[in-house]
Amino acid sequence: RAGRLPQVLQRYRQRFDEDARDLVKTVVSECAGGTDDDVCGEVAAARLAALDASAFQSCLDLCLEHLLASVCGAVALHNALSALLTSRVDPTVLIKNEPQALSEIEDDDLVRNSRDGVGELCEGVLKRVGRLVQLRKEQNARLKQSELRRVWASSLAFASSIERATGEPAFALRSALVAQARAFLEKRHSDAKAALVACLDAERWAQADVTPERQSRLDRLSQGLTNDEDDTVSDVTPPARDKRSLRAANVEGRTYKCVWSGLVLLDRILDALGAAAAFPVIASEATACVVDLARFFESRTRQLVLFAGALHSSARLRTITAKHLGLASQSLNLIEALLPHVRAALSDALQNNDSELLKEVDAVSRDYADHHRKILAKFSTIIGEVVDAAGASLSQFSYAACSGEAPFAPFVSDVAKNLTALHGVLAKQLPPSQLEEVCGDIFSLLSVRLPLLFRPAIPSSSEAKERLVEDLNFLRRAAKELDSAAAEKLRLDAFVAEVREGNKPS
Repeated sequence: RAGRLPQVLQRYRQRFDEDARDLVKTVVSECAGGTDDDVCGEVAAARLAALDASAFQSCLDLCLEHLLASVCGAVALHNALSALLTSRVDPTVLIKNEPQALSEIEDDDLVRNSRDGVGELCEGVLKRVGRLVQLRKEQNARLKQSELRRVWASSLAFASSIERATGEPAFALRSALVAQARAFLEKRHSDAKAALVACLDAERWAQADVTPERQSRLDRLSQGLTNDEDDTVSDVTPPARDKRSLRAANVEGRTYKCVWSGLVLLDRILDALGAAAAFPVIASEATACVVDLARFFESRTRQLVLFAGALHSSARLRTITAKHLGLASQSLNLIEALLPHVRAALSDALQNNDSELLKEVDAVSRDYADHHRKILAKFSTIIGEVVDAAGASLSQFSYAACSGEAPFAPFVSDVAKNLTALHGVLAKQLPPSQLEEVCGDIFSLLSVRLPLLFRPAIPSSSEAKERLVEDLNFLRRAAKELDSAAAEKLRLDAFVAEVREGNKPS
């Protein structure tokens, strides 16, 4: 009788494989509709694709439950056969339909053959489940993260049970799940990029409202609490609110105003971090997505604001104002403040702590800092251009022919008005430290430009010279009246002495 066992085992394996195939067909037909005969190939894929997430999850769980029971039966049968042939224990003790590991390989050829056969059966079952999951690849890529996690969790639990039984890695199923997670991330990243492109193209560079839900997500990030579940956020521009009721973002005690596209970027970065936390095996791909989105926002913002591309975008701005520059600056500043927390979250998710990928995040952070500095420097450039343009009128102005009180020259009045107007705009957009930095740079610039412009207009009479000095003092008083403006950096004492002494440089 023992001589017929190899043939019996072979027939058992064939019957097991057929039963597993029929089991999957039956479950799919019951969950997706139709008959067993037409649930195959393209028909099966179409029927599975039509299922919603909950229905597919039920279908998958039912398949896994019955397939695991079949695998447990096959393992139990092998262990009982091994015990019977090697006379180690009573084989009836091992005939139980519950998870157990395959017995160790014996010298007996028949036992070895049986064990190899069960291993092949388990490999076939894993491939079958992997194909079932792959048939829904496109639909699974559109699932919510929590829904895909349920597919992932139940499939991984099944794979782990098979691995404990056979002692071999469930490569077929695990690779199928990794492919699903990557497809999910690619779809999410593609949608994120498209949404960001659309938002930036339509961006009017006005302050957006930071809702409590968004602030909560930012708080969790800055506290090192990455969320691996779904958060309901929308890329649709929210209804307009009263400007006085618009809320700013808060990060570690500092407030930042932000434009709508900046909030969309942060939402999408947080989504990528959530995917990395939920599926650590794709953390490196999630890192690349974060870097790509952040770089795109920075470079596109540079084109639209610094290089005035927003004049030709779908927003069709008439001009780039100081307010636009200030809000762009604050948006970049907010993202720059959060990037170290983003880096920490990615570092936790990366299993091998890939330093090269993290260096890319560091490089992006440096790009944001550089862009922010250039926007702040732009304010000095704006004032410099205004002063140079208005300074031409000084050559036609005579301090000897005027009377009254300062300001005497229209140029001086124009400079004071432009300084006050720019300060008023920036005071609403920039924090005091940055406002002081910008104003300090502007006054340092004026300390050089004003003497160059006034020298050709220095009069010869002492009375006229005093009028020019009064104009200079008027500008200094106007600077001191501006809050957080670093007025001490407007250094005109040396030029005032030069005017009074009448020593023009040759």
